[in-house]
Amino acid sequence: MIFAVQLTNNSGQQLVSIGVHKNAEWETDVCRQRLGREVIERFSDQRIYMGKLLGVLGGMGPMAAADFFKKLIEETPAQRDQDHVPVIVYSVPQIPSRDKALTRDGESPLPHMLAGLKILQQANVECVAIPCNTAHFWYDELRNASGLPILHIV
Repeated sequence: MIFAVQLTNNSGQQLVSIGVHKNAEWETDVCRQRLGREVIERFSDQRIYMGKLLGVLGGMGPMAAADFFKKLIEETPAQRDQDHVPVIVYSVPQIPSRDKALTRDGESPLPHMLAGLKILQQANVECVAIPCNTAHFWYDELRNASGLPILHIV
């Protein structure tokens, strides 16, 4: 299960959807169980604005994504927590080795990276960063298949 949060107001209008979940019926009841009733009710009549979401296709060397996220936070001219860039990180280290795929000794990571991009797309990210240097070998295929703007490392 991938953790997700979906909040709706009293009229059933969706306010926030963060992440992905396999069960489309998953709504406020599960949020109440996980977040507590007071959290849901506090937001029940408010529209929550998160700004444009940055997606990070990580996990290919988990420290690369961690380093990227740390630098993003440090370089953002934020005066308070709420001034930072909203980010969703997809980090699945089980993506096949990029090095082995490049030397033709291993499975291509492309289908796995595309699956990660699909999840980020479903989370409504505006663009994607890929902190892994080697993953940029498949940059054109990733960009063309996803239709998302992908920030190039160079």
